[in-house]
Amino acid sequence: MTMCDKSQTGQCATSLRHDNLRQASDRTMYDKPQTGQCATNLRQDNVRQASDRTMYDKPQTGQCTTSLRQDNVRQASDRTMYDKPQTGQCTTRLRQDYIRQASDRSMYDKPQTGQCTTSLRQDNLQQASDRTMYNKPQTGQCTTSLRQDNVRKASDMTTYDKPQTGQCTTSLRQENVRNASDMTTYDKPQTGQCTTSLRQDNVR
Repeated sequence: MTMCDKSQTGQCATSLRHDNLRQASDRTMYDKPQTGQCATNLRQDNVRQASDRTMYDKPQTGQCTTSLRQDNVRQASDRTMYDKPQTGQCTTRLRQDYIRQASDRSMYDKPQTGQCTTSLRQDNLQQASDRTMYNKPQTGQCTTSLRQDNVRKASDMTTYDKPQTGQCTTSLRQENVRNASDMTTYDKPQTGQCTTSLRQDNVR
């Protein structure tokens, strides 16, 4: 405070160490004007270490902003990533890991558009629960490449009680029908390819 308020001239002022400015509080850095060599040589560490709140709420212009590390944006919480608009280089280079690791709820309930969506790993969809696979509509590339393992491993109750249409049904293994109990074979109607290829062992 003394350094900014009182004028210092002469050799003592020119040789003044920059450490005082570097150690100045964040409040001093933003609220008080700093000019001259001391300001230009000011380390950008204070800006880089500024809290996330400061990064978003206060305007930052000039060299300090352009060289601001993108780590703060990458480490921002999921809430910040979705609720606050992010534009510029920081957004384009934002790691896609956060979206890939987003919870299943966020993946379905929040719209995701752009490069981050197209490169979204299909692992999350493939690991989705059977309930999610049937009850929620799935469209696009992620659906076409969805593994058929979940349908094949579905319980007998799911196989009979829920309608199955499309590629997943046609490629459904016939083993579930073949292994069905005698009661199921006689009491439940079976139609289509699964019935025609049903082993006659149960009837015999």
